[in-house]
Amino acid sequence: MNQSEPNTINSIYMDFTVAERLKLARERASLSQIDVMNRVGVNNKTLSGYESGRAEPNLNTLKLLCDLYKVSADWILGRAKNNLNNNKIDLSEESFIEVLITYNGRTLTRNQKQRLVKLIRLFID
Repeated sequence: MNQSEPNTINSIYMDFTVAERLKLARERASLSQIDVMNRVGVNNKTLSGYESGRAEPNLNTLKLLCDLYKVSADWILGRAKNNLNNNKIDLSEESFIEVLITYNGRTLTRNQKQRLVKLIRLFID
């Protein structure tokens, strides 16, 4: 990796706009715009406006979207590098595999995270 390339996905996300972060968070949650409409009542055309930067969600809508996507409002607003909405990680949930994890400046792959979970469970169980 050359010096001009960011060393983690988080550093790339720091340059994203609110609109780009909203879309990324929805996609990482594996939700379509219709899914969001059905779950929290935000019209898909309205959501499209948020994700394209033509409109911004109000505070209540932002809270609903953050809860649904399991990201923090600070991350959506570009104020935090970590997209988790809290500091709790539940290793019994498969959603842990979807969390961005870095070690020594490198982002762990899905396979590495699965192996990490197995290793941790060996120590705990």
